[in-house]
Amino acid sequence: MRVFFFGLLLTNMIYFSWQIIPPNPPAPRFSAADPGVEKLVLASEHAEEQTRKFLKIKQEALQRKQQEEIRQARQEEVAQAKAKASCYVLGDFLIKKDAKVALKGIKALDYQASLKTHYPEKSKLLVYLPSFPTIADARKVIRDLEEKGQEDFQILAIKGKRNGISLGVFRQPTMAEERVAEIASLGYSPIMMSVTGKKIKYRVNFNKKNSISLTDDEKQFLAKSFKNVAIKPLKCR
Repeated sequence: MRVFFFGLLLTNMIYFSWQIIPPNPPAPRFSAADPGVEKLVLASEHAEEQTRKFLKIKQEALQRKQQEEIRQARQEEVAQAKAKASCYVLGDFLIKKDAKVALKGIKALDYQASLKTHYPEKSKLLVYLPSFPTIADARKVIRDLEEKGQEDFQILAIKGKRNGISLGVFRQPTMAEERVAEIASLGYSPIMMSVTGKKIKYRVNFNKKNSISLTDDEKQFLAKSFKNVAIKPLKCR
């Protein structure tokens, strides 16, 4: 009887202990989106990602190489075109008016052309208005220029330019050209000449629009059209 009583007591104690002590909570489950939790990546997926990155880098490098090759090819084409290009010079002209007439004629033949002025080295350049019929006429022009804000004039008395008007002597061609343009803008036709013996020369540089060489027929036609001046090849720039 005593044994039965203790057995029943032990059974009750175990039962009440099980009711009081809560069971172990389940292990927490983490989501891949939770902060601090690294995403599980399979080895095969990692290898595929690395392959895609490698192919992208390789493709970009190939595109850069192709673009560089295209750029170099274009540069070579331009260089070859310049090497084959043929330019020419027509001259020399000692009178600028004659050079301008030649320039107009060259352009009328559908050539690309420009007028170039070649000054003697270390020369002094006189800018002047050509001779007037009388000294009174020259003085009248000077008064007109003074009224327009101009100054520094001198009536010339030298042979061949008597009653002409000196507009200044310059050492720098650019300054002489500016003086010519300034007086020309007032309606006059100034002339520029070297006073150191050597003469100013004018040349017409020209080339065909596609920069190919002139044919023999074209050279002969130009030679007949512009007599007393030479046509020479010129390095294209």
